[in-house]
Amino acid sequence: LAICVSQHLADYVHTHLGIARTLVVPNGSDPDLYTPTAPVVKRLQQADANTFNVLWIGSAYVPWHNFKLLADAASLIWARGNPKNVVFHLIGQGMNQMRDMAPNVHYYGVEDYEKLPQWMSAMQVGLCLYRPGPADYSSPLKVFDYMSSGLAVIATDQPQTRMLLNELQTPELIMSPDDPEKLADAIESLAADRSRTAQIGRRARELSIHQYTWKR
Repeated sequence: LAICVSQHLADYVHTHLGIARTLVVPNGSDPDLYTPTAPVVKRLQQADANTFNVLWIGSAYVPWHNFKLLADAASLIWARGNPKNVVFHLIGQGMNQMRDMAPNVHYYGVEDYEKLPQWMSAMQVGLCLYRPGPADYSSPLKVFDYMSSGLAVIATDQPQTRMLLNELQTPELIMSPDDPEKLADAIESLAADRSRTAQIGRRARELSIHQYTWKR
C-alpha cells in the first residue's frame, strides 16, 4: 500500500511503479492555529483599512514557483493605476528580483511557520502560483492554511488546487501559468467585491474544518 498526498501522485505510483493499492491523504491545516481571529502581525496593525491585501508565500528561486506570473500581474495592476488599492505581501526566500517589482509589492523575508497565521489574518487573498511540472504531484500546504485562515484562494491550474477550488465553487479563480492579465483581472474583481471575497473565505474555512484538518 502506498500512501500519497495527491491523486496525481497516486496515479503515477500505480501506473509507473506498479503498486496496485494506493491511499490518498492530502495535507491539511490546524484551524485552531490558522484562524481569521489570529492577532495581526505588528507590521500591519496600522495598515490602511482600504487596502486589499494579497499574500504569496514561497521561495522565488524554486523552479516550479511561478514568481514571474506574480510579478507581471502586480506590474499590470500598478500600470492600470491600482484603483482598488491592491497590495501584494511576499514572504519567503530568494527575492533578489525585488528591485524590479512594482511599488505595490512588499517583501518581508522568511517567517516561522507558527507565526504565519498573524500575517494571514490581515489578508483577503492567498496566492498559489506554480509552473506545470513537478508541482503537479504535490499537495500545497499553504493552500490549506489559506483556507483555514478564511482567505479566498487564487491558484494556477494544478490537480489538487483545481479539485479544491471546484469544491469551493470558484473555478474562475483557477489561473493559467502564463496569463498575468487574467490573474490581475481576478485579483481586481475580488477587490471590487469584498463581500464576495469574504464569503469565499468563509466557505474556504468551513471546507477546511470539515474535510482538511490534520486530525481528520
